[in-house]
Amino acid sequence: MNYFSASASKKMNERKSGIVLVGASKKPGLEIGSSPSSSIEKAIEVLNCFDSNTRYLRFKDLHQKLTLHKGSLHRILSLLRKKEMIYQDPLSRQYCLGPKVVELAWNVLSQQELRSSVKNYLLHLRDLTQETAGFYIQVGIQRVCIEEVESPHGLRYAAKVGLSFPIYVGAPGKALLAFLPEKKLNEIIRELDFHQYTPHTITSAERLLKDLELARRKGYSTSNGERTLGVRAIAAPVFDRNGDVAGAICVLGPSDRLTRNKMQEVIAKIAESSEKLSRELGYSGKYLPSYDFEN
Repeated sequence: MNYFSASASKKMNERKSGIVLVGASKKPGLEIGSSPSSSIEKAIEVLNCFDSNTRYLRFKDLHQKLTLHKGSLHRILSLLRKKEMIYQDPLSRQYCLGPKVVELAWNVLSQQELRSSVKNYLLHLRDLTQETAGFYIQVGIQRVCIEEVESPHGLRYAAKVGLSFPIYVGAPGKALLAFLPEKKLNEIIRELDFHQYTPHTITSAERLLKDLELARRKGYSTSNGERTLGVRAIAAPVFDRNGDVAGAICVLGPSDRLTRNKMQEVIAKIAESSEKLSRELGYSGKYLPSYDFEN
């Protein structure tokens, strides 16, 4: 008996032609098929829902703004999250732009007030320490390098502007995390998937919290070979006018040049630069990092 009906044949031909009937309802947003270009357009429409006045949106908000089926919107958000273009807060379930968007933005934007201010301090730090100086911001569970001035040495280490890294790895990420409100910090830690890059990488929430407590007490964070063996880094937080962490200023270099004595010198210079930059950004609170090296 032939179970291959004319109806089934018609459906197969429709699939081959790229036309897939989703449903018969005339509800706005219903799609019959979807070309790659239209899918890209819809993803861009989702990203365009966010702006400086609307940083966080619920699924309900996005659905109301767009003429998309809930199923289609779920699929687009899932893909954007996978590609780190969108980040979803684990507790509130609200969406915001993800770290990859920041990477793209900072690859394009060459003139921005924060970067302009930061660049001067990084140049000063690089000249004083002769090591690479960088500035990082937190985006979701990533840290993103938004400005960097490389060491003049032939052998030097650099993160490269626009690249993102797991926030739990390295001194800059720990400086960003250590001074977050407790609730926000706990949300981020619950999202982390600890991966061991080297034998010195932090691989547990308990070890991370211990390092963060030390960073809060000392006013700066350090790392030694957590992401790349042979690389040592020191970082301190920079605060904005609201007292929030605006970023972290960092110096990194080969561990054989950043010796214990050199680290003591670098810490004092980073502490001074991070405080001055914080004041420039409008921060008026206490800023009393310790100058005693401890690692």
